[in-house]
Amino acid sequence: RKVDPAAIELFLVPAVTLLLGAAASIFVIMPLSSLLMKGLTWLLVDFALAKGGIIGGFILATFFLPMVMLGIHQGLTPIHAQLIANHGFTELLP
Repeated sequence: RKVDPAAIELFLVPAVTLLLGAAASIFVIMPLSSLLMKGLTWLLVDFALAKGGIIGGFILATFFLPMVMLGIHQGLTPIHAQLIANHGFTELLP
């Protein structure tokens, strides 16, 4: 506090906080979210829909509501579009 006056601190602290938060979001949170969505996509499409049967339905039902609560269910939109294009309907949304 002795180095920077109050006027500079008023501008500097929010700017540094914003820059650090943006950097953390871009370089840490976004790559981790990408890995999470790739794993969920594999689990839902490749495993549950192709080979799952009743177990696949259980997996889909188990993961869908927590995904909605976290807001990451929007990542399934391209999967819905592809399923509709291939089959004429989507198994994920009744």
